Amino acid sequence: MGTWGIVLGALLAAGGLIYADARSVETSQEGESGDTYTQVVGRLGSGRIEVRLDAIRTLRRLAQDSQRDRVTTVDVMAAYVREHESMPEARPATDVQLALTVLGSVYDAPNTELGHHWVCGCDLARIRAPGAELSGLNLGIADLTRANLRGAYLNGTDLAYADLSGADLQRAHLNGAVLPNAVLFMADLGEADLTGADLSGVDLFEADLRKADLNWADLDGVDLFNADLRGADLREVNLSGASLRGADLRGADLRRASLRGADLKGTNLKGADLRGADLTGVANLNAAETDDATKLPAGIAGT
Repeated sequence: MGTWGIVLGALLAAGGLIYADARSVETSQEGESGDTYTQVVGRLGSGRIEVRLDAIRTLRRLAQDSQRDRVTTVDVMAAYVREHESMPEARPATDVQLALTVLGSVYDAPNTELGHHWVCGCDLARIRAPGAELSGLNLGIADLTRANLRGAYLNGTDLAYADLSGADLQRAHLNGAVLPNAVLFMADLGEADLTGADLSGVDLFEADLRKADLNWADLDGVDLFNADLRGADLREVNLSGASLRGADLRGADLRRASLRGADLKGTNLKGADLRGADLTGVANLNAAETDDATKLPAGIAGT
């Protein structure tokens, strides 16, 4: 039995597909009819990519028509992605990309009762999908720990409460992404585009954000303890109530940023530009590190 057969068997044993084993599915685009749901899933193990693509499209159609099939199909697509991951630096193959699109969009179909209130909650831990196109998908609560999403497109993607601990998001495109309360503990976001992203309440403990673009992003109440933000673009960013303890902001651009009530104990602000920033109620400013190159708002002296 191949690897996919083992995965399918495990899903069957867990009961995820048993209810569908006796029901027929609609005729596929290639004209095959009368197949059970399990038989369609079985075709995902075919050595021919056109057969696998047809199976994924059929499962997507079924998922859009049936509440029970949506739940199962998301799990099947997640398993498929895990078993068909890309090479470390290669973009996902066509079938893997389609599977990712399906698992993040099956609830966007017309007349879907749950719509965008539904969240993925799928297991995508350690997947390798650099450069994947995931823009606008719903991946809320997904487990993406240590996932390789380097250079991936996640513009406008819903990642609320997702776990991205240790994920590789270098140079990823997260413009306008929705990430409230997500976990990005020790994630690599170097040179990532997070312009206008919602990062409120996010855990960025020891995250790497060197040269990241966070212009206009919402980082209200985030935990940036020991985070590396050297050279980051933080213009107009909302850092109200954020913990920047021990964070490295050397050379960062914080012009017109809001740091109201933020904690700057041990924050390295050497060479940082804070002209026009709102430092109302900032805690431990006198415990932050500055130098002659640090540009502070008018009327505020450095340490």
